[in-house]
Amino acid sequence: MRRLGMVVIAIVMVGLFCFASWFEVHYTREDCTVVSYIEDVVTVEDTCGYTWEFKADGLEVGDVVDLKMYTNHTDSTIFDDEITDYRLVADWREVE
Repeated sequence: MRRLGMVVIAIVMVGLFCFASWFEVHYTREDCTVVSYIEDVVTVEDTCGYTWEFKADGLEVGDVVDLKMYTNHTDSTIFDDEITDYRLVADWREVE
């Protein structure tokens, strides 16, 4: 029984580590404005002036979106970060 308890504790510890590391490499870039929409490629500008592109349908120039970003495990630069989801109004939509 003691061994089973140790196994359960080890599984919980690994799970907590994985959960924490997911949050370490994902973040949200808020209040990005759609500046261009050509075919299915959307270009947005964030509050710092950086532009980001992703594929999506149903957006219009002037829409404000929040972007769910993935850091690619590179903390020294944001220029290789990937957009995984975007949010318009109240719901997250997966990027194609």
